[in-house]
Amino acid sequence: MKNLLVLALAFVSTLAFADVDSKKIKSVADQLTEYTASAKEFKVKPASPLFMMKELALKQLDFSDFEYDVESSMQTDAGTWGLIKMADAISWVAGSDYLNYDELGEEIKNSPKAKAAAKLMRSLYGSGVVFGAAPIGAVQCGVTFPALLLIDSKSGMIYSFETEGSGC
Repeated sequence: MKNLLVLALAFVSTLAFADVDSKKIKSVADQLTEYTASAKEFKVKPASPLFMMKELALKQLDFSDFEYDVESSMQTDAGTWGLIKMADAISWVAGSDYLNYDELGEEIKNSPKAKAAAKLMRSLYGSGVVFGAAPIGAVQCGVTFPALLLIDSKSGMIYSFETEGSGC
């Protein structure tokens, strides 16, 4: 059943392939670096977003396996990959401690940076971007945080963003 779901998801995601605006996705990804702790770009073979994540995990990052689980992919230390909804991606970025707390740990009420990041993320609506979560984010005291992925299935680019800083 799980394999059938993965195949159906892969098929449906390829239907939107022609409507992907790679320039828009790249532009937003470049701007989003201002609102995240760190960012990376990966180039893989253009395919469905799910297969692109799998190629990134197994061929470029040398993961020993690829575990797809939407439910746990956004959790700390889950070790899983997943495709997520745009609303979840926006909430993830806008709600990050990186944007809502200062260097001293004091909360920034109505953070202008968080609002700007959410607006930037919303500008991706209709671009064909697919959002994902991956266990390749910041590491704090041996705990791995998930990274937000922006996946461009037309160009084969995966943009990875850490919303937490590393360290202990």
